[in-house]
Amino acid sequence: MVARVTPPTTARATGLSRRAALRLSVLAPVALAMTACSASEGRARLDAATDRLEAPKSTPPAPPNPDQPLVDEAIVAIDRLSATLGTIRAQHPPVADLIALHQAHLKRLGPASGPHSDGSLMLGGAPDVMTAVVAREKDLAATLAKLAAAAHDGDLARLLASMSAAIDQRVAVMA
Repeated sequence: MVARVTPPTTARATGLSRRAALRLSVLAPVALAMTACSASEGRARLDAATDRLEAPKSTPPAPPNPDQPLVDEAIVAIDRLSATLGTIRAQHPPVADLIALHQAHLKRLGPASGPHSDGSLMLGGAPDVMTAVVAREKDLAATLAKLAAAAHDGDLARLLASMSAAIDQRVAVMA
């Protein structure tokens, strides 16, 4: 009778050859290390993306407005002339319309960025008061037109130019 030969069971039972088993035992730690590195890198990328999406704790201050000195100059000029006209409103009723116009302009421009003097202008003697008012209003209109030409912001330039035109229209009726 012929004896039956059975193949070795250890290597064949797992389906791996001895050579493949050696390769797997050598490469497994390397594969595990590479997976751990890519996982930590992925976690770092995720953390960075989350940080970018979160809102900052405080917002940085807005850059200074390059037109703010022009706005301040317009406010001071309008305020000074308005204060001057307030002193003669009772004697000259047409001045009340100019004061209301100037108050609307000041409201539209908003507050000045810093303190300014509230001094009034001198208008001259009593007979020439309305002539002096017209001259001061023309000066203010010219100042506003000059400021409009110097403004960087188009909306501010249009606002100052329209203020200048409104003053010119009122003065044309008074003259």
